[in-house]
Amino acid sequence: MNVTSSLEWNNSVALDNLTGSLNVTGSDFNSSSPLSSLDKAAIAWMATAAAVTVIGNVAIGWIIIITPSLLTTSHNRLVLNLACCDLLTAALNCPPTMFALVHDDWVVGHSVCQLNGVFTTLLGVASVMTLSVISLNRFHITPLPA
Repeated sequence: MNVTSSLEWNNSVALDNLTGSLNVTGSDFNSSSPLSSLDKAAIAWMATAAAVTVIGNVAIGWIIIITPSLLTTSHNRLVLNLACCDLLTAALNCPPTMFALVHDDWVVGHSVCQLNGVFTTLLGVASVMTLSVISLNRFHITPLPA
């Protein structure tokens, strides 16, 4: 028995032991099973958070865009950028995640999974970078004590 087949055998035995100890079978992940109260609470929480996020960030964007004097300062443009990142996060990432919670499995396909991961990472990094630039902007605007 070479090293590769030994590792494959050990991995399969470990997986068999894990699935046996957890009693994981194909029927345990049936999408027709009723949702637990914890699943329902998670879905309700995510739907509420997504709705509040969309409504709040649309309101922020709308107020900044319709008020021309707010677009003259750099920090308001950064806040608009942050609102756009948060809005896109809620609009692009929450629906497939809630769909997966409802079905107890990722049923929307591999490409949507990959895109969801890309958008989550991209928009998360963009939000953090925008917050960093906002803090630097605030630091330079605030007068330092003499």
